[in-house]
Amino acid sequence: MATLTLDEFCRKAGNITQSAQPADVPARIADALPGLLANEELLAPEHRFAPAGSYGRNVVFVYPSGSFSVLAVVWPPGIATPIHDHKTWCAFGVYQGEINEIRYDAAHEAPGL
Repeated sequence: MATLTLDEFCRKAGNITQSAQPADVPARIADALPGLLANEELLAPEHRFAPAGSYGRNVVFVYPSGSFSVLAVVWPPGIATPIHDHKTWCAFGVYQGEINEIRYDAAHEAPGL
């Protein structure tokens, strides 16, 4: 696996979002993430911030067309969120440490109830 700079990853992700079928975009970008996550100099100090008692979402890059962004989400130990839905596609990787994610299937009511 080749290490990617942020610029290289963003160019690759931009090409993917412009050329791939929409349903294939998240998986194709996820396939490129290990190269980015292997970059030991990826995050600047300002991208590693989390406020006390919460997690931090730090914008690292926004593609000019707005088709994707790169965020550094800093999640301190013991911080959790309630069940929620992002309502958009996402590809994520863990840069340092580990995360425990629980996924749920949406409950659907039967017709006529």
